[in-house]
Amino acid sequence: MTNPAVASSPRPGSSTEPWLFGMLAFGLAAVLARPVFYKTDGPDLLRMLSAGELHHPWQLAYLPLLELFRRGLAAIGLQPSLILLGELFSALGAACGIAWFRAGLHRLQLPAMTARLATLLLLLNPGTLLFSRVVEFHAPLLGATGLAFWWATVQVARPTWQGMALLGACTHAAFLMHSSALFLPAWLLPFFLARRWPRGQQRRDLRLALLALAVHAAAFLLLPRLLPHCYGLYSDLHAAFSVEGSTGRPNSLDWLPSIFVQEWLWPLLPLSVLPLLALRRAGLRLELLAMALGMAPLLYICVRLLVGEPEYGAYLLPMLLPAALLTAQVLPPRWALLAVLASVPLATFTSIGEQMHGDLQRGAAWAAAVRAGAGGRPFLLLIGRHQELGWAFATLSPAEFLTVGPQAILPRERFSAAVEAATLQGLAAVAAGRVLLATDGMLAALRDPAAVMREEHSAAIPPSTVLAGPLFLQALQQHYEFVPLPGAAAPLFRLQPK
Repeated sequence: MTNPAVASSPRPGSSTEPWLFGMLAFGLAAVLARPVFYKTDGPDLLRMLSAGELHHPWQLAYLPLLELFRRGLAAIGLQPSLILLGELFSALGAACGIAWFRAGLHRLQLPAMTARLATLLLLLNPGTLLFSRVVEFHAPLLGATGLAFWWATVQVARPTWQGMALLGACTHAAFLMHSSALFLPAWLLPFFLARRWPRGQQRRDLRLALLALAVHAAAFLLLPRLLPHCYGLYSDLHAAFSVEGSTGRPNSLDWLPSIFVQEWLWPLLPLSVLPLLALRRAGLRLELLAMALGMAPLLYICVRLLVGEPEYGAYLLPMLLPAALLTAQVLPPRWALLAVLASVPLATFTSIGEQMHGDLQRGAAWAAAVRAGAGGRPFLLLIGRHQELGWAFATLSPAEFLTVGPQAILPRERFSAAVEAATLQGLAAVAAGRVLLATDGMLAALRDPAAVMREEHSAAIPPSTVLAGPLFLQALQQHYEFVPLPGAAAPLFRLQPK
């Protein structure tokens, strides 16, 4: 059912507003970006991008689109650092999501002030502000979600069989950006039905919604089998679910209340609370129900994956769209504006902000220690721990460091004299004319790779006795002397050829 306030005001605002809000979102995210990573995915993504590995096992479209974005910037003479590239890509994703959201509100014929307040509630929410300025999947997913929402609003106004089939394709495209969007139809299709309900065409609308769902499901089930090299793990769902279930974390629904607070209630205030006011409006209850249906599978994913591993609302970020829409419709404009103004200070109180600030300072000190250890000369730094990888991408040039992670986790049976010789020759060639440095994290990663991997995640990890890391370390120690650098702020070694 529609809000009576909507029906009384046919002025939806200028059609140029989506562009303006998108530019505002992009500019704000770009200004807030800092050379620091949110968690572990960002450094891994940049490592894969720099190595030309564009096939992520779960989030299939992210790296190809990031590479396309890099080439587009290069074509106009811009070559930002890899961390800035990833942050700008997130800013662009969030900006597109916000622009499409505002365009969808225009299609819904919301009053201009209501639509503007809803857009600002989305733009300034702590979750949006966080993920639009870090290297992560979730702001680009917000862009794909916004596009699917806009097309759903087009279908609300004038649904067609072809249009609803395209909606199913749009939700599959969002799934390619992040696998959690597999459940995006759980919100968008009930939303379509809720908005269409007063028109009295429920049977036809239900058939149209089922068509969109069928296209979405068929794409998920059939395309991985037709294009196995593109869909990776999804071409073998049994193997995919085995990998997904190997985190070793508890995933009982007993954790649902704490996950609800951890992933929705606290990090996404005020939009995590205010939509409940829609219960007071008969015309909005169906939309609220649609939002609840959309949240349910996402909360279940969080229970399976995020107990003891907070993601600060990342998986529930798409639910900010219906939350902002409901809040702006149910609150009087002055109260909605107050909610907008409250969003920004709330973003500064999250613990992840304090953590990132501390990591930024530690990373800067680490980089200063590395440069001091090189004595002002060109250097090549060997690193091993994941935190060092993040610091390196944030503070060094990609040509100044190498991670030994691939060697550390190589199965021992694949180590041979030829592999050892090729590795040492390659290292000597890359380090020629430069000071060769190594961190204590590099030594730890080769000496006991299983222990270092357990620092990063809790998935099933093979013991170090079946990994080649110790063999590579032995080879390095046979050919180089590890000279500790006294007085370094971080433990560092200079590798001198024997």
